[in-house]
Amino acid sequence: MKTKLMKLLIALTLSTSLLLGCNPDIKKVSEPTQVTENNQSSKVSHKYSKAILVYMVGSDLESEDQLGVLDIEEMVNAKFGKDKVVIIQTGGAKKWHQVDEIDIADDKIQRYIVENGQIRLLEELENANMGEAKTLRDFVNYSLKQADASQYSLILWSHGAGPVEGFGTDEHFDQDGLNLEELNKALDNTIKFENIIFDACLMGSLETAFILKDNANFMMASSELSPGEGLNYKAYLELVDSKKMKEFNEDDLNSVTDGYHDTLAILDLSKTEKAMNSFARIISSKSIKELQNAASKAIAYGAMEENYGSDLFDIGNFLEALNDSSKLLDELVITKITSELYQDSSALSFYLPIQDGEYLVEFAKETMDDLNLPNGYLAKVFSMAESADYEAKVNIIQSFEEEEYWDN
Repeated sequence: MKTKLMKLLIALTLSTSLLLGCNPDIKKVSEPTQVTENNQSSKVSHKYSKAILVYMVGSDLESEDQLGVLDIEEMVNAKFGKDKVVIIQTGGAKKWHQVDEIDIADDKIQRYIVENGQIRLLEELENANMGEAKTLRDFVNYSLKQADASQYSLILWSHGAGPVEGFGTDEHFDQDGLNLEELNKALDNTIKFENIIFDACLMGSLETAFILKDNANFMMASSELSPGEGLNYKAYLELVDSKKMKEFNEDDLNSVTDGYHDTLAILDLSKTEKAMNSFARIISSKSIKELQNAASKAIAYGAMEENYGSDLFDIGNFLEALNDSSKLLDELVITKITSELYQDSSALSFYLPIQDGEYLVEFAKETMDDLNLPNGYLAKVFSMAESADYEAKVNIIQSFEEEEYWDN
């Protein structure tokens, strides 16, 4: 995304996520990491049952807090079968830390393979913008050639800011990231993944699921601001060694979130179009006043104070306030866990512009017009932003400035 407006939106989001959503509580890994190097790109000849691709846009999460390297350590220390493999692309951070001899370049794109408890450098490239669709597409196509697998999953690791601002911030390229249209463009005509996982804040939205419905069978993401610790990769990789992600239960999700307070859901993307169309019909059938009232009663994700947030609201709360009985989330959400703050959460959000600031709404229109959402849906959504009498308050559960919550 290449607009000055995007830079402002990212700055606003990062100021929030750095305070809590990407809280840098550093993990300690006791087991040593085994590293081997191969500076020549070489094809991996082994046939795998599962290949997990990890696209790490390091951002300040790595340059300031070394969270990327520590997650890589978790991947290396995971105990999974020889028929599983992890391929990682690193970039997007001005500084990558060296931990346990993992020597990741600051100004290069690097690709690593993790298998049999070892990490090996596959390829090193000149620096490229990790916020470009082409960079992600190149990584996916490279990985497909490197690892012949029966099933592929993609993990997107970085900051997240929801369906409007998108995913990732590349420090080398003015905090550039990928909006939903760019994500879809990057993944189209590559392969249909079994799973797409966002290890990023606020990406668990209906719009995100809708745009990726043809790119994967299942999606795992959080609708709220997540701790910077992110996912527990040792737990995740050891779980998918023996079961499918769609079979995860609540205990599995709790282990994947490492016991941290988080909201996380697994979605069946084959049900997304039906859910989106049903939701669009509900939105279209209600008056602006009814929608405004329902929004005022729903959880506002990413909100730091009254009338400040990301304009992302909980769908379940919203539908309940409308007295809707369609149960459109029942088939879409396979499994979910909710944080202590959001125990009444449906673990899925949607975008609804309620805040002051014409520039925010105009940017949202620019980025969402090409998402092929149902006819009339966006017109109704954006008509709310143009309603002069709208004074609904964001439903704040607890002040996120109370950092003790994240330290427990």
